[in-house]
Amino acid sequence: MSQDQKPRPVKAVMIAGGGAAEGAQAGTPEGAEGVDAAAAKEAGAASGGSRRSLLAPILFLLACVAGGAGLTVLPHLMPEMAERLYGQHP
Repeated sequence: MSQDQKPRPVKAVMIAGGGAAEGAQAGTPEGAEGVDAAAAKEAGAASGGSRRSLLAPILFLLACVAGGAGLTVLPHLMPEMAERLYGQHP
């Protein structure tokens, strides 16, 4: 391997200053003094995080299906447009 193909070592960096403590306090609901902070954070992440992580792939798949169906139906509904896009049929 030449020098330009060898990967460089990766250095992990941690930001000092207690930013994690502020995030934990901001994520706690106001009326939940008796609730464990870790349990509240886990419950919030399980309900909201899974929906957000699945929304983009589901929308992408639906758009792919709609686009494929549109390209399949186009020659039947608009033959003049299909000739411009795909060329003339033999």
